[in-house]
Amino acid sequence: MKHFFISDNLKKQKKNSTISFHRPGYRGFKGMIPEEFFEMDVPSSSHFDPMTYIRMSQSKVSGLYRSPRSFYLTNGATSGIYAMISLCTKPGDTIIVDRHCHRSVIDAIILMGLVPVFLDPVYMHRFGFSGGHSKETLQKVIEENPKAKAVLITSPTYYGVVSDIKELAAITHEAGMYFLVDEACGAHFQFSSHLPAPSIQLGADFSVQSIYKTLGAISGSGILHVNTNDFLSEDIEDKISLFTTSDFSVQSVAITEMAIYNASKKSQKYKALTKEIRRARNCINTNTNAYWLDSEMINTCEICDMDITRAVINFSFESFSGYEAADMLFKNSSIEVEFADELNIICVFTPYTEIKEIRRFVKELLKITSRKTTKEDVSKNITHNVDHDFSMTPQLAFFSDFESVTMENAIGRVSKNIIFKAPQGVAVIIPGEVITALHIKMINDVLSDGGRIEGLKEGKKIDVVKE
Repeated sequence: MKHFFISDNLKKQKKNSTISFHRPGYRGFKGMIPEEFFEMDVPSSSHFDPMTYIRMSQSKVSGLYRSPRSFYLTNGATSGIYAMISLCTKPGDTIIVDRHCHRSVIDAIILMGLVPVFLDPVYMHRFGFSGGHSKETLQKVIEENPKAKAVLITSPTYYGVVSDIKELAAITHEAGMYFLVDEACGAHFQFSSHLPAPSIQLGADFSVQSIYKTLGAISGSGILHVNTNDFLSEDIEDKISLFTTSDFSVQSVAITEMAIYNASKKSQKYKALTKEIRRARNCINTNTNAYWLDSEMINTCEICDMDITRAVINFSFESFSGYEAADMLFKNSSIEVEFADELNIICVFTPYTEIKEIRRFVKELLKITSRKTTKEDVSKNITHNVDHDFSMTPQLAFFSDFESVTMENAIGRVSKNIIFKAPQGVAVIIPGEVITALHIKMINDVLSDGGRIEGLKEGKKIDVVKE
């Protein structure tokens, strides 16, 4: 091959981006990968059993995380999602899940033949995304579905919103259900008092974290924390292996271990990092019409806490969108953000982020934003209730015969596939759900603004169940 399409374009992308505020967490730190990386690829044999050392490491890591038990994941946080759901449920069971959950949760529901009941978080129209989960709403949903086996929520969300885990877990346990947390974006919480408390310390029975996203292990790394004695470690490992290749990369687990210990060593850096973020946030909020979400959001919209290292800058009162802001930052100064939507950009800061990079970011933001003219109320508690009309279970819909139709002709039909926003992976349409005009509008709005929608077929068609 004269050209390598993947590697050549990855190198080109890296060359064009001088400052990155996105995954992976290590920001190109070469010391994360040892020189002996390929030599470390030692298979299991009669003379060497890597699981012996993996279990020893897991024991030490659980101590670092103050978790009763912790298990490495080699197929990403997704495999941890599958494992904890499969431990708590059986085919045909009902599970209460966050409506804005990651697509992996929906995939697990399809694979395991579960019946989902959706829990709507508070929706903040001012910002275009959701806040936390209401204790009253959870109580009501549990009372309406007393036979549900578990409750699963996302905390922190892709936007850094943390729900009241302690209270939500207590309500769930009182009903005799397991409380599961998708904490993929919160693997760093344990390493600083300047960050929210990890959910496993607040009453969650299970939590799943991605070591790749904020701590900097290679893609596919993750960890599952378990805080219940209802399952033997062997049973937990069996469930994890069900969703993992039997010939997994042992050296990738070694990199995960290194990333966690490096984070522990660098924990003191969070003090200087969060101090600089507060300084930057104050500068933007004082001088421009953009709004860098800050601690005044806490205790509004059911938000218990915010991850300060996940910066969300809102442009509702600017003349340009979040997509346009991201484009301007990249074209003008080679700054690559984690994500953009119609109203916001998201930047992820880690201990590998340099202070000078944050200051450069602020400088470039000041160039593109307008001077502050008015002060707006940014904490309106407005709920957004989405109606879910399911005519069949997600599993039945996914494995049904189907046909591909235009988006307009899909209205009133039952979706066969999951259609979701990328890269955050939040579903717009779920298999088994009756497609409405609002669904189509949401898809078209994202596409017209320059966002990404996955799950559509060629020609922007949708797979629907045959009638």
